[in-house]
Amino acid sequence: MTSKSTLGPYDIGAVAGKPKMTVITDQEEESVTVTTDVSSLNNGNQNMNMIKSGDSIQINSVDAMSICWTKWVGNVLKADEDEPILKAPVCSNDGMSCIEGTKSDRTPSSLTQGANALRLFKLSAIGCTNTSPGTGGGKHSIVTTSSYIIVPTLQTPTFTPDTGTQFKNSQGSIAMAGNKATGGICYVLQKMAEVTTTATTAATTDTTDTTTSTSSSDSVITCPIQPPECRTNPKEGEAKCISGTHMDLTATPTPTLPVTEDMNVCAIACSHSSQIGTHSRVNVGTYFVLKGDTTQLKVLETIYNDMHGKSGAWIYDWDLDSYYCDLDG
Repeated sequence: MTSKSTLGPYDIGAVAGKPKMTVITDQEEESVTVTTDVSSLNNGNQNMNMIKSGDSIQINSVDAMSICWTKWVGNVLKADEDEPILKAPVCSNDGMSCIEGTKSDRTPSSLTQGANALRLFKLSAIGCTNTSPGTGGGKHSIVTTSSYIIVPTLQTPTFTPDTGTQFKNSQGSIAMAGNKATGGICYVLQKMAEVTTTATTAATTDTTDTTTSTSSSDSVITCPIQPPECRTNPKEGEAKCISGTHMDLTATPTPTLPVTEDMNVCAIACSHSSQIGTHSRVNVGTYFVLKGDTTQLKVLETIYNDMHGKSGAWIYDWDLDSYYCDLDG
């Protein structure tokens, strides 16, 4: 509501309040209170707000009829670079549109998405009201400008070989990589036998819902056990993983995980500093181990390939015991 007062036959409109900017994250809304000294990165300016890739900015102005804002997004400035020229937003006289800038009380998340390095985001906003003589009499707010450093989210770790691989000769190994994962990778493992046991127990004890999801997309999206978690800004000597096992990607030779039985792997790429990047999302890989006599395995593999695997006529799991059991009835 717009506050007004009356003086004689004239209405005196409200003065729009100074715009307040609030960071909106994917998970929750939180006020912009985190400040970091980035003077070495941004031409001597200190106490800039750090925001994550995908965040948006909510703009509020008390007694404003609308909000107008302008923005500039670009590379973080070096010490010898000048500040970018940002046009000031301008309201129309009736307070319902913008002469300069975008009319909205929230910036789109697309403005902060897609960066793979630190980016500078400057935002100017003004609260608009009806300033028309006689019918309005209000006053637009002052222009407020805030600067933000957009911290990119690390890419999810990749697995080599790809998820779904079936290892022969009773064992295999997988390597993990994380683009710009300066804090390494945290991971957890789950044996497929444990998944079967858990599912059987749940099906036995829960009679309310007998629906079970077995789609491969579920295993990729969600870690079936407590997912790994990176520690943010770990101190010297402090564990880098809140949960899970840490893998140092700078080690030589490149570390790998041995796979001797069917298992799920959940991994997250970690950033050693919140000023450089935020931790990635968790990626999940599923791997199988083909066990049995070497000669029999080669015959079975030939049959499998001739029948185009699971996408063709093959209907049996790779486990030899299950294969012969199903074949003999």
